[in-house]
Amino acid sequence: MEVNVKKVLYSLIDEEYKKQQASSYPANARPILGVPVAALCEMAREYACRKDWQEIVSSLTDKTFEEALLQVLITGYTTQSFETAQKHFSEFLPKIDSDKLCDATCLAFRTAIEYPNETLEWVEKLLHEHDSYKQRFAIVILLDHFVTSDYIDRVLSLYASVSPLSETSMQALAWGYLVCFLGFGTKTIASLASSGHSREQQTYIIDYMLSSPRLSESQRQALHSLKSHI
Repeated sequence: MEVNVKKVLYSLIDEEYKKQQASSYPANARPILGVPVAALCEMAREYACRKDWQEIVSSLTDKTFEEALLQVLITGYTTQSFETAQKHFSEFLPKIDSDKLCDATCLAFRTAIEYPNETLEWVEKLLHEHDSYKQRFAIVILLDHFVTSDYIDRVLSLYASVSPLSETSMQALAWGYLVCFLGFGTKTIASLASSGHSREQQTYIIDYMLSSPRLSESQRQALHSLKSHI
């Protein structure tokens, strides 16, 4: 049975949600329809189970945020080899035109759970490409899937090696350090202190972390102490 994806998308538009999202959405990015990401995920899970999922993905254009994101969400929910998933996502990366689309794409890369080592090798290459959104994608993949006891040392080592290309990758890097710090405070402090980041970058990262309401008083004190010694 054929499915009219665009018709379904338009039936799920939430005008109030659209207004909320528009206030923080860049003017030069593709337009948003106003469909909540949770609804897109539900659609993607349903379509990924169909035999014609590839035809559904091919029928989607890049004209709106929702259509673009739905392409990778459906792909992410299908069972694939690492090589196939990497190919699909690599082809999609040049389409990313906003932090919101980038970060949602990272969550869609569920292949990272099954193929962690292969994903880390790919991410390391992306971190050092001269492309801001590819760099942000790599940084966010790490904070989404690899801030665990098994991989924290690798993540911090990769973060310490990053030279942010833009504000979007700088903000993602600070976010990544925050996630690491919340779970592995001592290791994160030590890594950030010895990283190759400039004093200005370290200060930005620490200030970003200090802005989080999730920090305890002792965590704030540790960050203030680090800031006073850089």
